[in-house]
Amino acid sequence: MGKQLLSGNEAIAEGAWSAGVDVGTGYPGTPSTETLENLVQHGDVYCEWSPNEKVALCARWLP
Repeated sequence: MGKQLLSGNEAIAEGAWSAGVDVGTGYPGTPSTETLENLVQHGDVYCEWSPNEKVALCARWLP
């Protein structure tokens, strides 16, 4: 991969994907909204908007 100019949120999403993250959760309206929006562009990552932190954790750890 060549050099790219990324925003902080784009870099976080790219780093998470490169590290093997397979689930991303978040809730809209936060400063990190763009992170999930960029992570979802990788087709092999399950992404979900959650209403709060507890629901976000359940999306990952409960079947």
